[in-house]
Amino acid sequence: MKKAIYITLLAFIAVFTFASCEREYAMSEVGTESIAPVLQGVSDQSIDANNAKVESVIFNWSPASFGTPVQIQYTLYLTRPGQADYLIGQTFSTSVAVEKASINSGAVALGIPKNGTGTVGAKVVAEVYTGPTPSSSFAMKNTSNSISFDV
Repeated sequence: MKKAIYITLLAFIAVFTFASCEREYAMSEVGTESIAPVLQGVSDQSIDANNAKVESVIFNWSPASFGTPVQIQYTLYLTRPGQADYLIGQTFSTSVAVEKASINSGAVALGIPKNGTGTVGAKVVAEVYTGPTPSSSFAMKNTSNSISFDV
């Protein structure tokens, strides 16, 4: 009987020893020293029915850094004081070509009258890419400088 108790006790110890082990994964920490992208200037743009769908404006910026190798998604917004930012494009590279028709739509959405002229701004937001569905628990963002141009 004593031998059966020892064998049972030894079996429980062996099972709980292996069951209590947890895998430890090396987590990469996003650095606190991050570098925001710097958006380069664009010239003033003339948009009309003839060039709206055939011409593009190329926006370029310097790469962002979050202090560790991560995949960075860049989002380009058109801006205007007193208005909500207008999403114009997303990419994983440091430039994006935007059709003039899209810029025109953004300018109208930001309050510039159709067939009118006005000034809009642009900015780039760099964030750590966490997959096709954004994770609100891990939102590391860096916003670029703002530039403005006339449309």
